[in-house]
This record gives sequence, structure tokens and C-alpha cells, in this order.
Amino acid sequence: MTLIDFGIVIIIAVLLVLGLIWGFVKIAIALGTWITASTVSFSFAPNLAASLLTSIDSPPMRLAAAMGLLFILTLMVGAVVSFLVRQFVSKTGLSGLDRVLGMGIGFSLGLVVVIALVFVAGLTRAPDYEWWQSSLLIERFETLAMWLQGYLPDDVAKYFTY
Repeated sequence: MTLIDFGIVIIIAVLLVLGLIWGFVKIAIALGTWITASTVSFSFAPNLAASLLTSIDSPPMRLAAAMGLLFILTLMVGAVVSFLVRQFVSKTGLSGLDRVLGMGIGFSLGLVVVIALVFVAGLTRAPDYEWWQSSLLIERFETLAMWLQGYLPDDVAKYFTY
């Protein structure tokens, strides 16, 4: 195994352990909260910005303030929901299952991060180097990166070399 292989294993292992520590419920609610906060802030910011006419003169600043306020408020609501659900999970004795499922999510996230790094490395000269070619693990991730490359427009995909 080369140094890059150890790096891949470390990335996956760290995210697996973080998944174990955080648990599935916390990760799932956090992800859902961020998606919801983004949706809420983009959808309702114009309405809130209109009510800030007397407070903020600049239209772009009004919109930015409205988006920021809605985003933060949604994150706060999500934090309360997350706390309540995690309390419920711990009280019902499901925390072991929550952590095991969290490990699965952490492992999956680790794979996604490595695939993304290998994918982006295709834009560099890294695949031409000996350390890349002698790696035991990169070849497997490179296959997935090339599969993703097939979904890019041709004028973008031509810049990726593996």
C-alpha cells in the first residue's frame, strides 16, 4: 500500500468514526435541516425583504438580511427538533442502532469524499504520476470517477484525464 492508499483509508475511517459518534439521527436531521434552511431562505426571503423596507435602504442588503435571518431561524428550529428526537432515541433504547446506522452513513460519506477527490484529481496531472498508478485503492475509485465523467457535458468532460 502506498501513502495515498493510507490517506484513503484514513478519510473513510475518520468519517466512519464520526458517524458512530454522531449517530444516524443527528446526521440525517442536520442534513435535512440544512436543506430545509436553504429552501426556506430562497423561497421566502423576497417576502420578508419587502417587510424590511423601512429598516434597510439597499435592496440587495434587504434580501441578504432576509435570507440570513430565515436561514438562521430555520437552523435554530432544526437544532431544537434534533435535540428532541435524539432525546427520544436515547430514552427508547435505540441509541445502539442509531450509532450503527451512523457508522454506515459515515462510511458512505467517506466513500463519497474519496470519489469526489479522485474525480477532481482528474483535472490535474496526478493520474500521470507513479504514486497514483501504483496505488491499490485508487483504481477502484477511478472507475467510479470515470462513470461520473460520463454525465458531464462533452466540452467539460474533455478536461478530465485518468
